[in-house]
Amino acid sequence: TLFPYTTLFRSLIRSVIMALILSVFFLPIQSFAATTSFKDLKKSHWAYDNIMKTVQKGYFVGFDDGTFKPENNVSRAQAITLIIRILNLEEDVSAYPFNDQGAKWAHGYIGAAHKHGILNKNDYGANFNPDRAITRAELAKWLSNALAYVNKEYGQAIHSTKDTLLPIPEYYTNRIKKEDIPYVAVMMGTGIMTGFENKEWRPNNSTTRAQMATVLLRLEDAMKKKPQDFFHLRELIAVGETG
Repeated sequence: TLFPYTTLFRSLIRSVIMALILSVFFLPIQSFAATTSFKDLKKSHWAYDNIMKTVQKGYFVGFDDGTFKPENNVSRAQAITLIIRILNLEEDVSAYPFNDQGAKWAHGYIGAAHKHGILNKNDYGANFNPDRAITRAELAKWLSNALAYVNKEYGQAIHSTKDTLLPIPEYYTNRIKKEDIPYVAVMMGTGIMTGFENKEWRPNNSTTRAQMATVLLRLEDAMKKKPQDFFHLRELIAVGETG
C-alpha cells in the first residue's frame, strides 16, 4: 500500500468530527426566560410577568437596543402579527389585500389574517395604514375573530350578542358603534379585554405593548375553552337572544 496510514488517519478525523458534534449538541442549555431581560422593564412593573411569558413563548420580542418599551402603542401591523403568531398560522404574502406598501415585514402576517378571516379588507378599503396605532374596538374585533377561527361556537357568540346590552357608559350614550357591540361583548364576556376603573370601555383608545402582552395570554387561555365556560358571556348572549 502506498499510504499505509490512510485508514488510520481517516478514522482519527472521524473521531475528532464526532467529538465536536457531540460537544455542540450536549452543551448546557439555559432557558430563554432566564437569560432575557430588558433594561427598561423592572420586575415591579405591573405587567412584568405577562411580558416575560409572551417573550418566552415567542410572541413578543424586544428592540435592538435592549429595551421592550412597554408603554409604546401597538400598531395595526404589530397587533395582527401577534395574533397570527398565537394562532400559529403561516405567513402568506400572496394574500396581502391592500395597496399601501408600508410595514413590508408584516405583509405575510396581514395576508394570513385576511385569508383566515381575522381581519376584513372591507373595513379598511384600499389602504390598511399598518403603522397606525390600533384602537381597542379594532383589537376586539380581531381577537373575537381569532376565537371564532379556533372554535366556531365563538362565531355564534358574536352573532348572538349583536343586539345585547353592554354594561358600559359608552353604550348608553351612543359612543360605541353598533357594529362593534358583539366584539366588545365577547371580549368583556371572556375577560380578555376589560374596562377601566370608571367602567368606561374606551373603544377609540390605543393599546400599549404591556397591555397587549396581558391580552395575548388571556386570548391563549380562552382559546382552550368554549363560550359556555364564561358566565358573563353566557349572560350577554342570553340578553342578545331574548332582547
